Amino acid sequence: MYERISIAHSRAKKGEIIGRIKEKGERVADLAKEYGVQPRIIYGYLSRSGQNSGPLLELSKLKREKEALLKIIGELIADQKIGKKSSLAMAINLAAPPKSKKELARELGISRQSLYYKPKLPEKDLKLKAEIENATQP
Repeated sequence: MYERISIAHSRAKKGEIIGRIKEKGERVADLAKEYGVQPRIIYGYLSRSGQNSGPLLELSKLKREKEALLKIIGELIADQKIGKKSSLAMAINLAAPPKSKKELARELGISRQSLYYKPKLPEKDLKLKAEIENATQP
């Protein structure tokens, strides 16, 4: 399944792989499949390239996350400009029959206990809140 990159192409291929990780932020696993090598080979290239591979891999991960977030933000802005509800709003169907807490927790991927959580404010915060409310009333 995996094979080593031939000696004749090794410098060019190694440079191309390292460049794609640095410049485009591509995943090592994806490149390993594409080039037919084991991921540990690519990690070896990174370590022998004279650069610290830890920050390099972290940077490529951050680039991928940034691109994903920009795509989501772009879709939301486009939907907002045309007056379309976002896919998140469409996913929450208010006309649907009420679900049990268990079903809701499973759907959201959280524990059922967290649906019951209600934070308690310290007494000093409650007093401050009451003072603010009294001060703002005419």
